[in-house]
Amino acid sequence: MSDIITVHFQHHTTDAVLTLKLPRNTVIDTLTPHLYEAGFIDPQKPGYRYLVQDHLCGSKHILGNYLPDSADEMTVKVFNIPTIMT
Repeated sequence: MSDIITVHFQHHTTDAVLTLKLPRNTVIDTLTPHLYEAGFIDPQKPGYRYLVQDHLCGSKHILGNYLPDSADEMTVKVFNIPTIMT
């Protein structure tokens, strides 16, 4: 099991993809600043939510909760909160 994983973020409206290498223990609610910094998403309130294999990720969970120990790559869909609530 690698401590660093490759995460492919898929944009909620454009389907653009941003790939980052992040620690497996990255907390979900800390992802948004990484995506802002990369210019992948625009800052907004109330923020963004994340889905892995159509599972809504808990904000206090870590990326590793959604990835088997044997895997080192994952895709995360990024949605703005109003979109996901409709």
